[in-house]
Amino acid sequence: MIAYRTYKKLLDEIAIIEARIAELKRQNETLKKFMGGPKEISAQRYDTGPKGSTQMSFERLVNQYIDNEQDLLILEEILIDKAEAKEAIDCILGSSDCLHSQVAYKRLVEGKTLQAIAEELGYSIKWIEKVSASLDIKHKL
Repeated sequence: MIAYRTYKKLLDEIAIIEARIAELKRQNETLKKFMGGPKEISAQRYDTGPKGSTQMSFERLVNQYIDNEQDLLILEEILIDKAEAKEAIDCILGSSDCLHSQVAYKRLVEGKTLQAIAEELGYSIKWIEKVSASLDIKHKL
């Protein structure tokens, strides 16, 4: 059942990469706003003291944007590779005739309940629970 643990790790990696891609895209949208140049000032208050500057130089903004774009290209390629691997593993794991493999696949990959698995495969819920429990004990899924 190492295949299922590997599969779960692959799914976790895909989720992490997707989250990182989304964050880089948000960062670049923010950087684009800052790179837009100065805006027209309609009013200025002089009664407050100076506030700390958190502005980045234009060159640094551009460099950060370029770095993010390069990271995005790399991560998107990795994501494509991992998605293809996931599809290949889905085909392999989903085609097994062994009851233990079918229960593990339907439980871990398809996310089905033991009741739904029992109904789909035509076994009693008690038997599917025993098979599932043996998977947990033997292979520590």
